[in-house]
This record gives sequence, C-alpha cells and structure tokens, in this order.
Amino acid sequence: MPSTGAAVTVTDPKALDNARKVHPELDYVDDPITAVDDTDLLLHLTEWHHYSHIDPKRLASRPKTPKVIDARGTLNTDQWREAGWITRTLGRP
Repeated sequence: MPSTGAAVTVTDPKALDNARKVHPELDYVDDPITAVDDTDLLLHLTEWHHYSHIDPKRLASRPKTPKVIDARGTLNTDQWREAGWITRTLGRP
C-alpha cells in the first residue's frame, strides 16, 4: 500500500519489533487508540481480543471518517454501526 501513496500505520501487541525489521517503510504505534487518528480507513486484520473487543465509541471521533473493514469477522458490527462506523466484513453481505 505505501507504493500507492497510502500512509500505513500498524499496531500489534506482539509483532511490532519483527514487523519493523521486515517493513521499515510503515509507521508503527503501540497504542491502538492513537493508531486510528486522522485515518481514512481502519483495517481490522487480527483476532486478538485486545483489538476485537475495543470500544468503537471511544474510537469514532479519531479517524477522518469512521470506516472499518473487518477481515477476520471478529468485530460486533452492530455495535460498531451504532457507534457511527461504516462497516464491511469480508465474506459477509
């Protein structure tokens, strides 16, 4: 995605050190809350409880537009939509 001009911010409780070595061109943050600051899109790519059970209301005011793609199917999309997010889950209508 960076090759297309996209700025990518990554957060993961276990893999940041290794990811930095493999993809130094990406931005890395420890805090999942600040990871969505001023973003155009949130990609949810993990099953970690730390992320799948985060409060979407707490995040809703941080991105430019609250949009999320749930690639793992672990988010409660009703809860996210009620918090004002536009949601899409891969493999589901």
